[in-house]
Amino acid sequence: MAEVTSAQTLHLEPIHASGQFIPHWAVQAITDTTAGIAGGVACVYAGHPFDTVKVKMQTQSHLYPKGALDCFRQTFKQSGMKGLYTGATPALLANVSENAVLFACYGSIQRFIRSIQGTPEGEELSLLQKASAGGKQT
Repeated sequence: MAEVTSAQTLHLEPIHASGQFIPHWAVQAITDTTAGIAGGVACVYAGHPFDTVKVKMQTQSHLYPKGALDCFRQTFKQSGMKGLYTGATPALLANVSENAVLFACYGSIQRFIRSIQGTPEGEELSLLQKASAGGKQT
């Protein structure tokens, strides 16, 4: 009989099903959470300058008679990139935490649906199964 290592006892080593590399559920959960964090950061850094301009246009439109592009130019000229990302920290914290939880829940619910319906790990879920996982995570 082969010697069992502590990693095998804890099931931390990847499982190979149908010839496909499938990591342990904890590794998948960490991966899902990390993807959510990265998505939240990307969302804020890509969209926050537009949000800043929108808020300035809503609250101080008289200062920018030429429109949103004028608001963007003036804000950038006066404050640089820092001015476009004013107030980004609360948005970053909110988006990162929200996306991390959503991604982790979605992955966990997919694994749960897979287990109760007997779908093998390497096989893709049906559209209905994916929609069910998405509906349950929200």
